[in-house]
Order: sequence, then structure tokens, then C-alpha cells
Amino acid sequence: MFRKLTHGLVIGFGAAAIAWMLWSIGWLNWIEYPSWDWRVSAFAKPGAATDKIRIVLIDQSSLDWGRTEQGWAWPWPRIAYGAVADFCTRAGAKAVIFDMVYTEPSIWNRVYGDDDAPFGASLAKACRPVVGLQLSRNQGSATNWPSDIPRRMPSVDGLESFVASHRDGALVMPRAIFSIPQISTNCVILGNVSGMSDRDKIIRRLFPFQVFDNGMVPSLGLAAFLAASPTTTLYSAHPPK
Repeated sequence: MFRKLTHGLVIGFGAAAIAWMLWSIGWLNWIEYPSWDWRVSAFAKPGAATDKIRIVLIDQSSLDWGRTEQGWAWPWPRIAYGAVADFCTRAGAKAVIFDMVYTEPSIWNRVYGDDDAPFGASLAKACRPVVGLQLSRNQGSATNWPSDIPRRMPSVDGLESFVASHRDGALVMPRAIFSIPQISTNCVILGNVSGMSDRDKIIRRLFPFQVFDNGMVPSLGLAAFLAASPTTTLYSAHPPK
């Protein structure tokens, strides 16, 4: 009996060690990824829907309309986004968020004279606007926050100790791609639109925030919440009692 128990423990520990080794080097990802997708779809409880959020979606029908009705090739002129910002502001939106990074001046400047300034003016009039930036390890020329873009980063209590506890450095991004100043300067905050993809190129998780140039940069989702709730206090761990 004792010998059988010993053999069982040895086999169990050996199997666990082999499984851990295969998992650590990624050889089990081929089954872990689809298994995770299935587990989430089968067992995760969906969050409650809300009518406080409205999405203005640019889909294929939108692109077809822009091409046939307005003569717009993609990318669209930025006066289109200005019209969206104006509409949302008139409708009483608490915050207006664009899930885009406007990295270059508009290609429509040669048609409209200046296509960026009117969009920037619409953002300046909008209620707490947000646009995107992209954090990365190896993409983007910015290694510091640009001097011509206001550094509107939310403060986080205990940020330094929290980042130091993540020794793998996943929270700290050395490079960034910004929207142009004509647009970025008119926003109350910028949100990171990049995500961490698994080896099958599917994004299954997002950091609520990451760090660039010693400051906290929220994900676009968190940036939207902070824009609509500007008095919110953020804590890196447990709030003080």
C-alpha cells in the first residue's frame, strides 16, 4: 500500500512538473487559448447593459456612404469627426471619446485648406474629449512626453511601489505614438489604444493603465471613465482606511 502511494505521488509530481515546464515555454498554448475562449463564453457572467453609453460605429456601410454620398476615400476628412463631436456635445454627452490615433496631419488639408484645426476646435468645445495614443516597446519615435502636448496624466496613489512590484516590466512602455498637437492639446486626457496580444494574435486581456515617461497612462476605457468622472481618486492597491 505504501509503495503504491509513493509511486502515485512520484507520478503525480512528475506529471505536474512536466505540465508546468510545457506551460512555461508556451507549448500548451495551442489548447489553452481556445479552452480559455470556451470557458469565458460558457461560464463568464455578462455585465449588465447600460443606456448611458452610446457607440458611433464606423462600419462598412459607413465607408460606403462616405464614398458614394460625400466622395470620401478612407481615411475620412477630420471635419467628419468634428461633426460627430459637435452632435454628441449638443446631445448632452458627459465625455466624447474617439478610439483613434491621429498620428499625421489630415491628407484632406489640400482639399479643405486646414482639416485639422476645425476638428481641434470641435474638441475644444466638446464636453471632456478623449483621443488615443499608442504605447509600445519598439514602435513610435517618442521616448518622452512631447513638450507641445499637455501632460494630463491622472495621479495614482502608490504608483511607484506598484510598478516596482511588477518586475517583468510589463507595465512600463518605453515608446509612444501620439495624436498630432492640434488634436491632442484639446483633450482632457489621452487613452492608450494598444493591447497585449497572445501568440495567436488575439487580445484577451488589457492593463487598466501602463507607465510612460514616469507617468500613468490609462487605457482608453479607463480614460473614458476618468473623463466622465473627473473627481475619481485612483489607488494602485487597497485604498487607505
